[in-house]
Amino acid sequence: FWQSITPPCDQAQDNRNSQCNPCPRIVAAAIQSQEDICQFSVLQQTYSSTMELLKVTLPSLRDIHAAWSSVPAYWALVGHCLFCATLAPEFKDRFIVHYWITFLGGFGGGIASALVIMNPAKASISLLSSNTLGFTWTLCWWLMTYFPYNIPNKLHSFWPVKMITKACVAFCRANLIVNRVDLCMVLYPDVVMASILLGTIAACGGKYTTDAIRQVNNAASAPHEASAPTYSWRSAFLGSAFYFLAAKYSVTQFLAPEEATAVLLTVFVGQSLLSDLTGQPCDWTKPIINTVLTLANIPAGSAAIKPVKQAPEVVKPPKPSATGKPQQVQQPAAAAPKNAAQNGVAGAAKVQEAEGTEASRGSSAAGVQPAAPKGKKTADVNLQSNGKNGKEAAKDGKEPRQNSVRETKKRK
Repeated sequence: FWQSITPPCDQAQDNRNSQCNPCPRIVAAAIQSQEDICQFSVLQQTYSSTMELLKVTLPSLRDIHAAWSSVPAYWALVGHCLFCATLAPEFKDRFIVHYWITFLGGFGGGIASALVIMNPAKASISLLSSNTLGFTWTLCWWLMTYFPYNIPNKLHSFWPVKMITKACVAFCRANLIVNRVDLCMVLYPDVVMASILLGTIAACGGKYTTDAIRQVNNAASAPHEASAPTYSWRSAFLGSAFYFLAAKYSVTQFLAPEEATAVLLTVFVGQSLLSDLTGQPCDWTKPIINTVLTLANIPAGSAAIKPVKQAPEVVKPPKPSATGKPQQVQQPAAAAPKNAAQNGVAGAAKVQEAEGTEASRGSSAAGVQPAAPKGKKTADVNLQSNGKNGKEAAKDGKEPRQNSVRETKKRK
């Protein structure tokens, strides 16, 4: 080391090849470098010991994935079916509608994504490809909906049981996202839109379907999921994007597929459990989506149902006739009976008045005075006839009888 940093000796001064003393600055730099090396070695030892301690105390993502893989898939499916069978109690009086709306609420996303892929060999419709799902779902649906005395549903209403079944729904959603993204990487390698779109449809397609059925049956209490996205769409979109970009896309991959699956399952199931334990939504997707929409100047959907405004009726003015005078506006049909009754009463009164005038003229021309009892009797007959005509007119045009009596008294 000293030979490498010492300048060559002057042979004129020393014929015995004596070496010159090293430069003090070079010696100080060498000492400082040795101290830095020692400090770095100490830091390296501290870091390695810390990592060893973390390996002992904290499990790795692969260990978490192994733990999630040990969950029985069939019992997770049973919990998923039990929870989904309680989603639409307002349709219990229509059992066919209730059967299909609850089934599509739990499995509509997988069916929709399978229909989009159009490859039954790799993405089949679960209800048609296996008897297990059909029998399991039908039994769970009957137990939760029409079992005598509603005993299973009452047991399911206890929050620990409901928390477990809801966690099963989150577990199945996360696994379905992983399945569809992996399948898209086989069918459409490195196509960003295919993987994210099909993963999103698989995880929230059931919400889209049930909202459409509710709106058709006028039973919607909130806007459609496409109009006002909720946690269902946001978690499906962000989960699909994370798994594809973190574990599958060659440009941005930084995790192994098992590690990304462990993160996805932990986040989905953890949100479900925390929301039930704390009573808060624990929505980790809302701040992310709202930030992206704000930066992109995209409006978020409204959660309130806006009533549809009806256009006011426009009354068109009457068109002028050939003579240049405006045509008369026809009266509505509801007023026709009333006008007919009034015209009938007035016509009967005119006829009776004319008959009375002719009778008086005839008697005066013959020189005979009409007898009072006879005239009184005639007036009574006229009153009765007028009352009868007024009654019939009132019956036809819904006019009270008093109008005809008043007109008879005035005529007398």
